[in-house]
Amino acid sequence: MRVLFLCLRPGLIRLISRGEVREAESLLLGKRETGRKTPAWEQNLLAVCKAKMKGLEEAETLLGQEHLKRPKDAKVLNNLGNIALIKGDRPRAINYYRRAAKANPWAPEPRFNLSLAYSELGEFEKALYAHKDYTEIRRVLQLVKGFLFFCLLGVGLFFLWIFY
Repeated sequence: MRVLFLCLRPGLIRLISRGEVREAESLLLGKRETGRKTPAWEQNLLAVCKAKMKGLEEAETLLGQEHLKRPKDAKVLNNLGNIALIKGDRPRAINYYRRAAKANPWAPEPRFNLSLAYSELGEFEKALYAHKDYTEIRRVLQLVKGFLFFCLLGVGLFFLWIFY
């Protein structure tokens, strides 16, 4: 069951990014009707679908419910900030983005969104600082991914050398 979810999640994200939001929503709603407990990532993706279909109130309700269950989930806090920013409530959006960045220090998205919110408020110095944090975290994550890739490549070559 876990493998199915791991394979399904990238497919749902791909559907949403291609603009096939209604199809992604119907898949998520179909999974909810099975009677099992809804994982946080499904609830979060469903809220993203609702927001992209201009159902901001419904998306905010879904994310609010998830926030009550998991108050330190960075993705939920970031998406609540996105909805607040879309609604024009920039101070509330900034609060959510700060809390998301604190909940997951390695998540670059809240920092990028924080720089957008600050720039919309006209606080350009804070926007530049937040964008600097975003680029530094992205750079570190790329270095870590590169390091892991070469480690796995080395392990693979080692096993080829041993068994060949």
